[in-house]
Amino acid sequence: MKRLLYSFLMLSFIFSACKKDENSSNSGSTNNTSSSIIGGWDLAEINLFTEEGYYLGGYPNGTKITQSANQYVWPGDTLFSFQSVYWNFNENGILDETMISTDGDIDLDNYAWVKTGNLLILDTNDIFSIETLSSSQLIINVMDEDTFTYSWNLDNDTIYFNSINQTAKFNRSSLLDNSNLKMINSSKNSFLKTFINRRK
Repeated sequence: MKRLLYSFLMLSFIFSACKKDENSSNSGSTNNTSSSIIGGWDLAEINLFTEEGYYLGGYPNGTKITQSANQYVWPGDTLFSFQSVYWNFNENGILDETMISTDGDIDLDNYAWVKTGNLLILDTNDIFSIETLSSSQLIINVMDEDTFTYSWNLDNDTIYFNSINQTAKFNRSSLLDNSNLKMINSSKNSFLKTFINRRK
């Protein structure tokens, strides 16, 4: 499937479905994530910060020896084959996702969504940290790290790792409805989760 730019990574969490918390303000503190998420959002930018390397002196307390890369991706970027991504949060707890590829294919999916404080949960698979939620902008972040060994070399007990920290920025959209579009593909992972997995 071609979802959320084929690569947004996620951690496995328990999904507590049913109730969405639209008001996430803490009394007495400044909160830039308390606006309503209901409505349409257009993906404006994805920032991918990737690291890979190994633990010197043992895992998990050893020193990380790393190399890193920082990359920005925008809609229309032919390298990642997507023209646009649109999210519509409905009041009934369903998120409609529309991804249009650079070759014109349309990929529609929907997910149950829950906003709990500064967490956005899609179905049971995708958990995002909300960095900004205003009337005009939504910024979400997700990060993940995998560790592994070279099991075919019994003399090498080094623990290696790769990690991805992904931030996606959305702008408030004027697009109202995608219900007249035909569903072409469906997956249990959002576009951003799939985008992250592709980068691993």
